[in-house]
Amino acid sequence: MKLSGFVFGALLIALCAFVNVPTHAEGSETKIPYGEGHRYIEFRNDNDFWIPYGTDRYYTNGLFAKVIYPGEGPWWPGFMDDVLAVGGGCGKEGEGCAYKSRGFGINQFIFTPRDIAATDFQPADHPYAGYLSVSALYHADMIDTGGCTQFGDCVLNEFEAQLGVIGEASLAKKTQIWWHTQVLHIERPNGWEHQLKNDVGGLLRMKRAWPVRQDIAGLTLELAPYAEAAAGNLAVYGQGGAQVKLTTDANDEPGRGAWARSKPISWQVFAGASAKAVALNHFITGNTRTTENTLSIKNFVGEVEVGGALRFGFVRTSLTIVARSKEFPGQDLGHLYGIARLGFVY
Repeated sequence: MKLSGFVFGALLIALCAFVNVPTHAEGSETKIPYGEGHRYIEFRNDNDFWIPYGTDRYYTNGLFAKVIYPGEGPWWPGFMDDVLAVGGGCGKEGEGCAYKSRGFGINQFIFTPRDIAATDFQPADHPYAGYLSVSALYHADMIDTGGCTQFGDCVLNEFEAQLGVIGEASLAKKTQIWWHTQVLHIERPNGWEHQLKNDVGGLLRMKRAWPVRQDIAGLTLELAPYAEAAAGNLAVYGQGGAQVKLTTDANDEPGRGAWARSKPISWQVFAGASAKAVALNHFITGNTRTTENTLSIKNFVGEVEVGGALRFGFVRTSLTIVARSKEFPGQDLGHLYGIARLGFVY
């Protein structure tokens, strides 16, 4: 009944056990003038539970925990500099990314059809699916000392490698049934017998943003266009978009290489929009145990977001509302859910 809770709790304890692992050795050539020595741990939940009128279907829940360390350190592979610098991400010479961080995380995704009360297989709706994974995270930022006043002055690079399991081994069935019946005391999901079969899944993802900033009345207005691409047996897509942010401190983004904490309290509000070209989404098209699933995907998906974040001392919290367009033919509605984060800087 509570197996999934115990398992995920054990994984979080294991994650926290690495908090005191040493970072880069003294005298390292890695430059970390901002927030030197800081570490960041964050817990995140994606769910319609966090907002009114959310849609409890499709991508119905996401659980994430990550720890980020400053600098290169012992877990920074030698080839990562070349990966993050590809395409000029670290300047013309590839040596402009002086601000780096790296870390790892544990993730669980849960997907369901609209009607979770039904026990029969629903070939025309999103299949039941779960994914439990670990990930390695790397950041390398190029920040111009004169400020990010023009496009290209600053570049934020992010790379993630995921490896995990799909199907019953992901514990998604146990997690959702326990959460619905033992915590929220709401409708029990009855169709998990038709979830995607057990399989190994992997994904490589890279994101690059070009923030441009302007100081306004003691605040900073930032416009950050970005591009993202991912490839693996779980998903293949390319995405482009932009985010606009109003903040008291543009560099107060814990976990990034160029993190700076110049004030005891900081806040930000933001909004963004993106378009995604999708070639593969295994969680929609993957075969079920019944091998009856022939669901296809929409190749273009749009998304908008709005939210805010507050850091008080060493604690940071944020809430984002996400609206996503339809992802497969026959889908009755788009998807609306919230992303809640709680992080600690130390």
